[in-house]
Amino acid sequence: MNLKSIFARLGIPPPLWVTNSPSRIYEYQSLLRGLSLRGASVLDFGCGEGVFAAELSARADHVWGVDLNPTVVRRARRFFQNSPRKRKVQFHAGTLSNLNLPENSIDHIFCACVLQLTKNLPAELNAMRRILKPGGWVHATVDSFAFVQDEEKKRAYAQTHGIVEFFSRESIAQYFQNAKFSVATNQPILAGAAAQAHFARYFENSAVIYGIRERIQLAKKMSAEDKNIRAETPSAEILIRAQKAA
Repeated sequence: MNLKSIFARLGIPPPLWVTNSPSRIYEYQSLLRGLSLRGASVLDFGCGEGVFAAELSARADHVWGVDLNPTVVRRARRFFQNSPRKRKVQFHAGTLSNLNLPENSIDHIFCACVLQLTKNLPAELNAMRRILKPGGWVHATVDSFAFVQDEEKKRAYAQTHGIVEFFSRESIAQYFQNAKFSVATNQPILAGAAAQAHFARYFENSAVIYGIRERIQLAKKMSAEDKNIRAETPSAEILIRAQKAA
């Protein structure tokens, strides 16, 4: 039984380090860096099994988790069965476009590597703008894999993982600007040697299992290697923060 299953069986929210992927741990940490969510209403779009939503629930006043897959939504709910945080977390299966949330009701929307899977990105960004409060924020990471030179390999990876589009800094910014967001942050992440070695295994269709200590250490190494990253550096992902007009 894996760690996530143990936390789910206990019905309590798991910490970020239960995530097997060190890149995902670093990605979650990057999305949260510098933010205060106290008193905020937040939404995790593409919440999966709810590990990131669990972290958000420890920081924010209310959390909505949304995912297309009803199976993972059911798993996400299990994390909160016996938790005091259960009352401030709600999970829904579907898209933002069909989620019945009031206009101007959410402070922050988080999207951890999900926008590249979205078949109608303009519609989802418009839905985000509708439900965000004036001055509200979208914090997103998206796949780029600009350092992968083999286009055939990228196409195979995209097909296997359901990726609709790999983004550049310019292309993802254009989507947000077309949806009338103001882009404040648009930077490459996961560009160093540790990240490249990590993703090279995934491109070879190899399932990599990391021990707890190893995944935490690798996440720290990925973060350290990105500290002096330049805007034009080829990277695995792009981190973007965009704001709805106040």
